[in-house]
Amino acid sequence: AQDIIELQDEGFLVVGFRDRYSQGGKNGLIARFDKDGNLLWEKEIADESNRNEIIYSISETSDGQYFLCSKINKEDNNNEYFPRIMKMDSFGNIGWIKNFKSNGSVFHQFRATTTQSKDLVIVGSSTNILSSGYNTDAFMIRLDQNGKTIWSEAYGTYDNDDLGWSVFETDYNNLVIVGSTKSYGASLFDILLIRTNAEGRIE
Repeated sequence: AQDIIELQDEGFLVVGFRDRYSQGGKNGLIARFDKDGNLLWEKEIADESNRNEIIYSISETSDGQYFLCSKINKEDNNNEYFPRIMKMDSFGNIGWIKNFKSNGSVFHQFRATTTQSKDLVIVGSSTNILSSGYNTDAFMIRLDQNGKTIWSEAYGTYDNDDLGWSVFETDYNNLVIVGSTKSYGASLFDILLIRTNAEGRIE
């Protein structure tokens, strides 16, 4: 399990993954429980073109449905990981699925949150290939309710690793990234906090 959300009936939706190991790798997993913790149903997201899928976050939409944010990689390029957004109703029916480009690694994670303006913001990490090797930047992508990209921004320094792990919106529509960094005089990895305005620009 990676994330949980409470429903109006006091039950819960839990998201994460099930590891099938040699029989298929990791599949996204969604489970619904009643308020006493009894399992009502579960759904496993299995896509034959995917090597692995891990659902890291769930957030409620303005129309009472849910956005799921997962990390996937493909059989034909299993070293590259990228975020996927699924829109789902409370019964586990998937409305639409969209993938977003990112040169992510196996240890990267992608999470998303809904905003007061009913948009969705994804945070994650992407690897840059440099002449001297590679480094990682944190990034955010803002989407409308239909999954259309409004803007995307990268954060960090050119020569050190900066990773995005989570994001939340403040009461004043600012966005705050929580992550880790080797930049800014960090010893090894220090906690990274970045606050931006609604357009993703650092304030």
